[in-house]
Amino acid sequence: MGLFALFWLIAHPDRYRRHWRELIVECFVFLAGLASCWIVYQVAFGIGFLDIWRVSMSYHLGLDRSYWTWLFYHLYDFFVFLGIPLTLLLLIVSARAMRNLLRLVACRSHHTIDALTLGFVLGLLILDISGVNQGEVARVWAFLTPFATLVAAHGLARLRLGRRGFALVAFLLALQLLTFNTFLRVITTGLTDPLPRAHAFKRPDITHSLDARFSVDGTDTIALLGYDLEPESPVPGDTLHLTLYWQALKPMTQSYTVFTHLVGPDAQLIGQQDNMPLRDAAPTTCWLPGEVIADPYEFLIDSQTSPGNYVLATGFYSWSTGERLPISGDAVIADNCVTLPRILIGER
Repeated sequence: MGLFALFWLIAHPDRYRRHWRELIVECFVFLAGLASCWIVYQVAFGIGFLDIWRVSMSYHLGLDRSYWTWLFYHLYDFFVFLGIPLTLLLLIVSARAMRNLLRLVACRSHHTIDALTLGFVLGLLILDISGVNQGEVARVWAFLTPFATLVAAHGLARLRLGRRGFALVAFLLALQLLTFNTFLRVITTGLTDPLPRAHAFKRPDITHSLDARFSVDGTDTIALLGYDLEPESPVPGDTLHLTLYWQALKPMTQSYTVFTHLVGPDAQLIGQQDNMPLRDAAPTTCWLPGEVIADPYEFLIDSQTSPGNYVLATGFYSWSTGERLPISGDAVIADNCVTLPRILIGER
């Protein structure tokens, strides 16, 4: 925008000769506007522009590619994702704009200066040559695409191809987009989507009913309806099969982890299983209001386990902070976890 204003003033010298004081003030306001959002961000959150830049560019800067690679790749990346037809039009109008500028400088002739085209093209080249952004730019420079599209539209108007020319450009862009969607290989995050699963809303037959509600931000969000346990009277060496029945009361924007602990008579932790519900296949962010989730867990009781009364305890916590969700209801609750009735492990 600054270059656009500069070339416009070159084309209208009478403006800055008569109003140079106002021009200085406007330049200062323009620069202050550029910096204002980052100053506010720094004051509000203590994070500055350079901090965000280092984090956002850390991956690309770690690719260890040379400046000359990015010098070519930046323009290639930007123009390919802009669209090859628009790029060709942009190059045509840019060549004409540069030719008129050189003629104006050389012979002081009265050639028209295309301020928008010159401002965009030189601004793009400055960004590229400066090397401040050594990484992919198809998304990072997306804010420049409206200017490139306007310049390309100007080039289409200069060619005087009319509606047929517009239709041809639109068709070629659609063809390129189809080719991209068909063949373009996308870099993934390395994460996989949860497996497809059926959603159940009918309350199943539950052997042991409970009333426990977990709250998020002071609102009851998850209910523990009860559990099934097999075998009811295990012995050392058995595998304890526990199924917890959760019900979503509200939509959730954060994924919470379920913890299940098997605790011995001396408060010693005998077994533990922490995971997202349904063996990580049903994150709480994917729950639908009213949905009932049958969540299975297994505990292998060591053959050396002493007979006695044992306790199963369960609850939710935030993986990022370790903080447990508060619980209310008629179930036995201690330390923000639900304590299930005691299990008697007999002698083998």
